[in-house]
Amino acid sequence: MKFGGQSVVPAVQTQTTAALGVPIPAPVAWAQRNQAGESDRRRAAEREGRAAAGRGRGRAVVPAIIARRRVLDLNTRARDNAKAHFDFANQRLQGGLGSRLNALRAEQEFLSNETRVEEAQLLIELAQEALGVLVGADGPVDAVDYPVFDIPDELGRVTNRH
Repeated sequence: MKFGGQSVVPAVQTQTTAALGVPIPAPVAWAQRNQAGESDRRRAAEREGRAAAGRGRGRAVVPAIIARRRVLDLNTRARDNAKAHFDFANQRLQGGLGSRLNALRAEQEFLSNETRVEEAQLLIELAQEALGVLVGADGPVDAVDYPVFDIPDELGRVTNRH
């Protein structure tokens, strides 16, 4: 700096500069962070979906086992009746009163009902296996009937309501 034609140098010099900081967007990192969040949300939704499906299947399997037991009972009765009819038709045929056609029809009905009994038993076993998988058991789990729970009254006493 010059003052009156002479150079004057100050004893202390300071220099001030302004710095401007602007964050530079990192689109790759932002996209990865965004995708990671979406992936976490997607995994959580999938877990909840699987859990809800498992609960729904569990609610469906127990009544299926009970219903299939009833079907097995009905098919067993039908098979036993068809066996009695077959025996009767055979006795009539042997006694000379019945026809071979009636005996064959009775036998066919008996064998058909026997097949239905075996199918019903298989369906029960498959449903029991499915219930075992749902509850995490080592083997099949049976459901004999709908459960009955003890319900407390207003005073907290437990009464068994059937």
